[in-house]
Amino acid sequence: IIVLNVSLPLSRPIMFGEALSRKCVTCVVFFIIKQSTLKILDEGESHPSFHSVNLWTKWCTQAATDKSMRERLKIIPFINNWDEANMPAGRTLQGWNGKPTLITRSGSVVMDPQNRRRRP
Repeated sequence: IIVLNVSLPLSRPIMFGEALSRKCVTCVVFFIIKQSTLKILDEGESHPSFHSVNLWTKWCTQAATDKSMRERLKIIPFINNWDEANMPAGRTLQGWNGKPTLITRSGSVVMDPQNRRRRP
């Protein structure tokens, strides 16, 4: 299971002052690996998507301890029901909707402390 907790500031950064006092929108989503993805890994290089899935596996296993690997994550957030999601209007967030975003210094990765891994 991968849990992604994203906090998006509703205003521009403050030059001086308490950065933690800014209002944010928080989105929490989780992902569970599919059987079809596990099958790609089992088939190995003979599957056309193997290298992509293998790179994702490498990121998942190394990102918690390797900063250079952690800062390679790029996400493409897309909200197609902006009004229903009660997202604030304006160009600040809507301008980033559907655009690739590289997660660098602001990102962190926490692994299961017991390192439990289970195939579904």
